[in-house]
This record gives sequence, structure tokens and C-alpha cells, in this order.
Amino acid sequence: MHFNDELNKMKNIYLGMIFLCILISPGLAENNITWQGEPPRIEEIYDFATTDYLRSIGEEASDAIRLNTLGLNAYKQNNLLKAAKLWRCAVLKKDNYHWAHYNYACALALFAESFSINPAEHEDDYQYAGGDDLVLLYWYTEKVFYHLKKSIDLSPPLFNRMQEDGDLDIIRDMAHYKFMLLYPENDTVKLFNSIKQWPGSDTGVYPDGGYASINGNKITISVVIISFDDTEKIEINSFEKTGTFAITGEKIKVFIDSPEKEVLEGEVTVELDEFGFVVCVYFNIAGRYYCNYDPNIGGT
Repeated sequence: MHFNDELNKMKNIYLGMIFLCILISPGLAENNITWQGEPPRIEEIYDFATTDYLRSIGEEASDAIRLNTLGLNAYKQNNLLKAAKLWRCAVLKKDNYHWAHYNYACALALFAESFSINPAEHEDDYQYAGGDDLVLLYWYTEKVFYHLKKSIDLSPPLFNRMQEDGDLDIIRDMAHYKFMLLYPENDTVKLFNSIKQWPGSDTGVYPDGGYASINGNKITISVVIISFDDTEKIEINSFEKTGTFAITGEKIKVFIDSPEKEVLEGEVTVELDEFGFVVCVYFNIAGRYYCNYDPNIGGT
């Protein structure tokens, strides 16, 4: 009996410690600060001389947990740039520390908000656009997704926290974020419905246009064919086909109702990143490819 009493006491202490750890979680507080002014340039965040930076603030010997805590303090004091640098340093000190990756992702997302540009509206072209702001915005969102996924891979409960964290609102409308929400099952039908319009991806100097539009199990295939005659006169022909589709494994079958009944068959390809999240989905119907934007997410 005495042994059981001691065991129960130890159990209660242990549960109390777990509850306390939840209360003092080293993640960001819910005060959702904003970055004022121009977004920092890449070199200000990436900090090519990390050791020198830590030495300049007297923290070169600090471990990742302390650096993360210092970052939280800076964040609460509205010093987001310092917080981001400290979390970047914490990531480099200990790559498997989930809070460092998560908090760093949140800081970069807050910087991305200051562009006053919705990245979801440029998701298929902003890394190629050439404008400085769009190129930098691409860099920010690329790193946000990488460090979010890394943190979730290290600590799965952060998947739920991510969905409620106001610091990450800038990425909510992006296709890549919508794909993240389907993790880990990555159901193919849900993937299809998370992207409403799929550009056609024919190749060539003058590629054919077109897209596939999906709503529920309904699909509209719009095709634009650009051709040239002997005098190099451009001729454009377009048509639409509507119907329903069904997916079984890696196969897709489209039942066209209009303009005339026919059945088209093809294949579906889903590409996952190193953490098991979807980054690209495309399908082939009647020799034509349709693909969502592939963000080609990079590393740290």
C-alpha cells in the first residue's frame, strides 16, 4: 500500500510537470506583433557571420534553448529582427529543436506581411518575376514553409498550433498551405479540390493555353490551341469539355457529358517533399498535362 501511495504521488507530480510545460511552452505568445517599415533584406536575416553576431551580444556560448528564449523576449519587446536572428542562430546550433524552427518560421511570415502583397496571387510566377519585392517575398515564403514543415516533422502537435497561429496568416490562401492541411493522409480527391483551376502545361515557344477547372467531382477542360499557317498567321482555336471525374489510386477517368459523351483516361502524380508533405500534383488526360504550381521549396 505504501508503495502504491508513493507511485500515485510520483504520477501526480509527473502529470503536473507536463501541465506546467504546456503552460510555459517556448513558442510565440498570442500577441501577434507586426513589422513596421520595409522588410529586411536577406543578408539581415540570414546573417552570414552568425558567430560574430552572437559574440556581439555576448551569447556565443549559449545553447539553442537559451537562444530561443532570448528570441521570445525580443519578440515580446516588438524587436522582431533581433528575434529572427536569435531563432536563426538557435536553428544552426541545434537543427532538431522544433521550437527554434517554428518560431523562426513565424518571424519570417510576419516580415512577409510587410510587402502588402498577397503571395497566393503570385504563387505560380513570383519567383520568376524579376521585381526585387517579389523575389524577396518568394525567399520568405519558401523559408516559412520549410521551417514549418521541419518543426512539425520534429513535433507533430505543432501541426494543430500552426492552423491557429495568427503570425502565419500571410500564407493561408497559398496552394502550398492548403496542401499542408491534408497531411499526413494526402487524400488525392481532397488535393484536387483544394486547387480550383489547373493550368495546362504543354511545352514549346508558343505553348497551347488552357486549364482544367474542378469543383467537387465536376471538371471543365478548357483548351486553347495556337497554330501558324505558311504565312506565319496565328490561328487560335478554343473549346471546352465538361463532365465528372473519378480517381482510383494513380488513375483518373473523366466522363465527358458536353459537347458530346466520351471517356478520357489518364494518370495522377503526387510529389512529396522530404517531410511527407505534398508540393506538386499533376495529371495527364488525353496526352495533355495539368499541374498546380510547384513551389520547389528549398532548404534552411
